[in-house]
Amino acid sequence: MKRLVLDNSSVKNLEKIIRDYMIESGVSSVFLVNTAGHVLFHRGISKSDYFLQSIGALGAGIFNATRAIAKLIKEDYFKSAFQEGKSYSFYYYAVTEDLILISIYGKNAIIGVVQVSSKKTADGILALMTEKKEDTLKIGDGFKEEVESLIDDMFK
Repeated sequence: MKRLVLDNSSVKNLEKIIRDYMIESGVSSVFLVNTAGHVLFHRGISKSDYFLQSIGALGAGIFNATRAIAKLIKEDYFKSAFQEGKSYSFYYYAVTEDLILISIYGKNAIIGVVQVSSKKTADGILALMTEKKEDTLKIGDGFKEEVESLIDDMFK
């Protein structure tokens, strides 16, 4: 699993992307979680941390379970899953194979709009991640090796 590090401007851009998604799609809560179930970003439902972490872990569990099914039929993973309830529904969209956008919404949202908006939002998040990745590559290709060499020299 890759590390995701966001600076202040990236967090503001991510907040805007998620806010626009919530307005456009009508979802009431959004989670950005990794496949280990850690909530990396959240907007919407404001219950206890335990509640939010439980949703992240269970959402990641659903993704990982469907990934196992996908492997059985020679797929890498399924990009999305939808669960419909009486009052609320659940939809996840895989931003990457390690990052999942989870949405919870009520009866006023339309699943087709949620699906299309989720893809658009995932593309925006990916663009943000790619932009930051390119920024970090400017350090230099040999930077990691130089640091490891310095550390080795210090402990010899």
